[in-house]
Parts: sequence; C-alpha cells; structure tokens
Amino acid sequence: GGSRRSGPPAAAPPNRKLREATGSKHMWGGSISFTLDAKAMLLSDCANRELALWDLETAERTVLVERSDGICASVLAPDGDSLCIAARDGLAMFRLSLDVAEPSCEKVWDAQSGTAFSAAAFSRDSKTVAAVLSESGAIEIFDARTNSKQAAIEDFPAGRHGEYSGALAFSDDVLAVGGRRGKPNTKQVQLYSADSFEKLRTLDLTGNFVQLVFSPDGSQLAVAMSHPAGALVFSAGNDWADPPLRLGTPGGEWPLTRSLAFSPDARMLC
Repeated sequence: GGSRRSGPPAAAPPNRKLREATGSKHMWGGSISFTLDAKAMLLSDCANRELALWDLETAERTVLVERSDGICASVLAPDGDSLCIAARDGLAMFRLSLDVAEPSCEKVWDAQSGTAFSAAAFSRDSKTVAAVLSESGAIEIFDARTNSKQAAIEDFPAGRHGEYSGALAFSDDVLAVGGRRGKPNTKQVQLYSADSFEKLRTLDLTGNFVQLVFSPDGSQLAVAMSHPAGALVFSAGNDWADPPLRLGTPGGEWPLTRSLAFSPDARMLC
C-alpha cells in the first residue's frame, strides 16, 4: 500500500531535526499537506517545479515529482493513496508509494497538458477531484481514477493565477468555491452540491479569502481572511443562512491568516 497509514498518528519526533534543516525561501502560493501517519509532509510552491516530501523525523527531503513549471497545489486524497497536482503546465494524478525505503509516486493520468491550474480538491470519498483553471477561474470536475470529465462550473470564477490554492473544499454533501466577481470585485463563497454540482447558496464575504476548510463532520465552513485578517465560520445548522462567527481582533489587526485547520472533533479551529 502507498498511504503510510499504520495505526494512529505518530507522536512528534523528539529530536526536532526538521527545525535544524536549512531554511527554504518564501513560498508563493503552493500548499502543505501531511501523510496520514503524520510522519511526512508534502510541500509545493507556485514558483517551484518540484514537489518535495519531507520526512519529519530525519528532515530528509525527497523530490517526488518534477514538472516543467510551478506546482500551485498538491492535495492528498482522503484515503491516502492518491495525489493530485495542479500546476502551471497541467493537472496530474499520481499513485503514492510511501511505505518503502525510497518513497515515490507513479503517474496515473495527465489532463490538459500545457494548461495552467491553480487549485484542486478531492471529494471526501476520494473518487472525484475538482480543479481550477488558472486563467479563467472555471472549475472542472474529474473522475479521480479515469480522468473522465464529469462536470464544469463556469458561472463563478474561483481564485485565479495561483493566488488562492485553497479556493476549493469538499464536505460529504457540498463543494465550496471561493472567488470574486464583477466590480468592485465582490468577494463570495459559492456552495454547490457535491453530487450534481448545482448551486445551493452564496455566502458574502467582508474581505479577501485565502483558504476554505470544512470541519470533519461537514457542519462548519471556515474561511481564512485577509484585509481584514482573521476567519469567518459559517454553520450548516440553518442551511448556512446564519451570520458567520468572526474570529479576529476588532479592526482586523491580525496578520494575514494563511491557513486554518479544525480539530478532529470540530470543536477547535487553529
């Protein structure tokens, strides 16, 4: 198997070797994700053609994928077996082999080679992947196994040109899409059915979004914000209609909120 899922998440390594590793340059866009056993992380960057796997115990860096242009997003499937890359030179799916002496990944398919993609997300069952076309912001939906196109969302431009690699998020029932439309660039999150991809609701934002993330049970949607910085938390309890909970100091004095994560019980947000 390729998912590194041997029992519960590992404890933090006591020697903290990764802290001693040579620092990397500032990330522009890109993404960070962890393997299911929490022993390694995947790091991509829109300005870098390489997708690297970092061993969190040894600080060893392994290049898993090298593209002809920058990798704006790399996302692991919830089952831990597949990896999707949204890059400036196309969209690609890989099968991971991590429980081996030399970690690697095997390409399964490539979509629209030469076309820039800026974001991607897997459905909760790992069977579907949604991806954002960088130039137009249109969203294309693919069967994760066969590369067959299932649907397209063209009525709402998601984050474009690699500016928001966290522009998509799936719960069991909903696909959330962050973007902006018209003038003066109204910021919104559109909710679509995760089955039919029909529009369900529009959530208005008071600033620029940076990342979308659903709670593990899908009952809450958190939006990382900038200008003003902080976070908005929407609830499914009233069909997403309640005013969102705002996290942050009055006046938006937080620094730019780049990333959010829910605790497994959905009671805490970091």
